[in-house]
Amino acid sequence: MVLKIWEQSMSNPVDLKRILFVTNSVLVYGGELSLLEVIRNHASNPNVRIIVIVPQEGPFSEELKKLDVDFIALRYYKWVVKKRLRRFLECPVKNVFNYFAANSLNKIAK
Repeated sequence: MVLKIWEQSMSNPVDLKRILFVTNSVLVYGGELSLLEVIRNHASNPNVRIIVIVPQEGPFSEELKKLDVDFIALRYYKWVVKKRLRRFLECPVKNVFNYFAANSLNKIAK
């Protein structure tokens, strides 16, 4: 499914520009509002194909649906954790998941 959406955007022979956005938040606040504004400006251009990577579905992906912008929910984890012991215990597991997410993202971007 992930690659299918991206491959469809490549099949159009017109000078189609592809833009891939990646966000680490599912909420809609300051930075996400700015990103939505950028996406909204580019989505109105018929020669631009936009795909957004989100960590999971939520309020941000709902806004993307309203804009009729394709998105892919690709589970990945924030690597910054505030508490030292928690960071020690969680980081190896998160790094393994993020490794596989990065490989998927690499395939999407090619």
